[in-house]
Amino acid sequence: MRKVPVPASLLLPADRDPLKIPPGWGFRRPSLAELDDLPSLLHTFQVWEYPQWGHRYLLGIDPSEGLGQDRAVIDVLRLPTIDLPAEQVAQFISTRTSQRDIAFIADAIGRLYRDRVTGLEAMACVETNRGDAVQELLDLHLGYRHFYQREYTDAFDPSTRLQNKKGWYTDRKNRPAMLQFLLDAVTTYDPLTGAPDLKVNSPFTLKDMGDFNTSSGLIADAEAAPGQHDDCVIALAIANFVAYRLLGGEREPLAELRRRKRQEQSLIAKRGGERPDWRNLPYSEEEVAAQMGLLPADQSDLSDPMDDQTEGVWDERGRIWLEDFQP
Repeated sequence: MRKVPVPASLLLPADRDPLKIPPGWGFRRPSLAELDDLPSLLHTFQVWEYPQWGHRYLLGIDPSEGLGQDRAVIDVLRLPTIDLPAEQVAQFISTRTSQRDIAFIADAIGRLYRDRVTGLEAMACVETNRGDAVQELLDLHLGYRHFYQREYTDAFDPSTRLQNKKGWYTDRKNRPAMLQFLLDAVTTYDPLTGAPDLKVNSPFTLKDMGDFNTSSGLIADAEAAPGQHDDCVIALAIANFVAYRLLGGEREPLAELRRRKRQEQSLIAKRGGERPDWRNLPYSEEEVAAQMGLLPADQSDLSDPMDDQTEGVWDERGRIWLEDFQP
């Protein structure tokens, strides 16, 4: 099996401020030998960031039958904010956990990463292609309350896009979209911080990504190489796409807002803490206006016509003041 470098984020930075973890979880730092041997981390709950105040989380769940042929994956994704990108903060992988048992594990993880403001568990995005067993157990038996509500992403009227169904169903329409969004998120970097739009911490996921390819050149046809797995890719792709939709995919992406904020902060820092505008640029207001085409460069009288108590209006180009305009 091809070895994947262990991400530096496997070790929790000292400056992170996790919530108090309830007793009974038995978290410990894995040894370097364990980190170097991926199979030893199967059937364990790996955590790279404990629940943080002020952040929301969701679970991408790809169940399996637990017969050793496929893997069940639960990915915990921290939703992005204007200051931080999305990040994979925890993961559970198993080849022998049935759909019934994975529901109990997802219930515990979702309650650990619950929203401290609303009290709701982390949103569970369960892939239901193999049936509703996991979702039904979470809902009817364990009292889980927070599920992804399926939607029509191509609905013309946003108010009608939500379906009366729970869970994620991967089909020929949404599979290309969720894989494309995952590819974009892990390959797009902030030019100032160098951080990707989606930070991946799991060595299992990184390995699956390396084995995930397409022979046709179409991302819709991408799949795991023979003898390899794609469960980690699918679980993370579901979580990432749902996060995008939750944050209003029809508006400007949050990642773009974050990059613009970083650029503005950088400019302000370079100018000694002042917000850059015409007042602290080495140019006059008139020169800036002329450069932007707002006023003729040779206009000598730049006083406000309203100072003369005249009536007027800008023409459609916004450049020339028309005196004594009568509507």
